[in-house]
Amino acid sequence: MPIVVGILIKAIGKNNSVMSKTIIDVIANKGFKTNSGKVRKIIHEIRMKGLIVNLIATNNGYYIA
Repeated sequence: MPIVVGILIKAIGKNNSVMSKTIIDVIANKGFKTNSGKVRKIIHEIRMKGLIVNLIATNNGYYIA
């Protein structure tokens, strides 16, 4: 989860949105296996724990409003 939080913290504004595929690639480069379902679950946990406020998901990716 810290890897995903680190990626999403930089995605401020709709123009800086991060696609799920990008998150998967970064996690894979760190040596972990994941898929889009696991990314959605991690995003859900981030929202529920309040780690990132105003985290938005669109067809263009995730970003902080």
